[in-house]
Amino acid sequence: MIPSPSNKGMLKSIPQSRVELHVHLDGSLRHETIWELAKAKNLRLPGNGTFKELQDAMVIRDPKDLFHFLKPFLISTPCIA
Repeated sequence: MIPSPSNKGMLKSIPQSRVELHVHLDGSLRHETIWELAKAKNLRLPGNGTFKELQDAMVIRDPKDLFHFLKPFLISTPCIA
């Protein structure tokens, strides 16, 4: 939004602090929580099912495309469903 003379006062009245307004639950779970829920539900985990392999599968360091970026959700979503 480009400030104009008519909205400069309004912009000054808006608090400058920032808060998180939109967070997806399945994207904000700790790896430990995913691990515990998957074990409790007998869900298949990546690789041999070790905690380290879960962590490696959940952290995307170099996303190649949208599917690769969203792949961890295929692991976390069944844990909370």
